[in-house]
Amino acid sequence: MYAQIRAHRILSKLPNFERIQSDENCFISDRDIDLGVIIGVYHNTDLDGEDVHVFSDGIRWKTGNKLYNVKYREILSIDLENKKDSKALVLHLINGNNVYVPINGRRGNFFDVMEVLRFFERVLNDTRGA
Repeated sequence: MYAQIRAHRILSKLPNFERIQSDENCFISDRDIDLGVIIGVYHNTDLDGEDVHVFSDGIRWKTGNKLYNVKYREILSIDLENKKDSKALVLHLINGNNVYVPINGRRGNFFDVMEVLRFFERVLNDTRGA
């Protein structure tokens, strides 16, 4: 529920974010990874097939031939790839891996990655009960 509220308040203002209304849980491919209810999709510009799907319990995206599924509770911390000029977020996972989530939209001097970072920070705080 937290992610839906945060997405409505933060992500829905981004022109590249498309809200999806659904009550069904989405299972990813044949791995049966339950990321919960689909909330929406962030459409990256200039990147082919690298949309980021936002769910109630995590996110999914594909880079090249690799499909990533990350639950919010698996994220230890988040950094910007290149400070304010970043086109990706770096997710530091509790298993020690780091993964890059592409977020490359911008409007003038405003980079979408900053709003997506704010979304993640709020959801992680909500999830941890902070």
